[in-house]
Amino acid sequence: MPFPLEICIDSLESARTAGPYLGPGDRFEVCASLLAGGGLTPSMGLVRALRADQPHIGLMVMVRPRPGSFVYTPAEVEVMLLDIQAAREAGAVGVVFGCLTVEGEVDTAVTTQLCKAAEGMEVTFHRAFDVTPSWQRACDTLASIPGITRILTSGHALTALEGAAELDALTRHLQSSSSSFPLTILPASGINAMSLAELRNRAPLLQEAHLSASGIIPPPDASAVAIGKVLGFGSGEEWRLDGDKLKAVRELVDREG
Repeated sequence: MPFPLEICIDSLESARTAGPYLGPGDRFEVCASLLAGGGLTPSMGLVRALRADQPHIGLMVMVRPRPGSFVYTPAEVEVMLLDIQAAREAGAVGVVFGCLTVEGEVDTAVTTQLCKAAEGMEVTFHRAFDVTPSWQRACDTLASIPGITRILTSGHALTALEGAAELDALTRHLQSSSSSFPLTILPASGINAMSLAELRNRAPLLQEAHLSASGIIPPPDASAVAIGKVLGFGSGEEWRLDGDKLKAVRELVDREG
């Protein structure tokens, strides 16, 4: 049985490195600034470039206007709605977002509004799920909202392997659910060939995985970046996919199915 991989990227270079190891059932999660708190809404130029360069790979576009809190103002929601439309027009198969209330619960109203804007597309509720107080309550809330495809989660843990017990419980809970809107669980965080093999042993109902297979590379212009860092321009380091890490995961999945 196929086991799709979703690869988190923020550049065309990373997509090209990943391309040889991916097939039609796999996806890219497309973000900007993966070093800035987990990724933000990417430029639509990047999305269009990926669509042209990797036409066989589905694109899931992050819709997150800023780092930090997952509680969004009405003005931010306006921007997110426009970003969903832009992602659709740029050729994305789906979008990724996560919206919470000030109490840390799933924001049903905003999530429903965004899902309606994404009608006909896939929707992933991202790791905002991992800061909710109750996985079961959050899961049941999301299962009641039309349009959500999957939940991206580490099982409320630092890594998916550490959260394996919750991931297993989540998949079993959803399998036994009578919801009209079935969801799947997309495990994330710390996934590599070794951890994925163990994770699938501990949570055997998982059907796909999300990973970055990445490393951080130093800037080519270190002296200029050092000056820029003093001026508040950031460190200049880049997040880049490591082909060898992805190859190892691909070989594991192809071998074990």
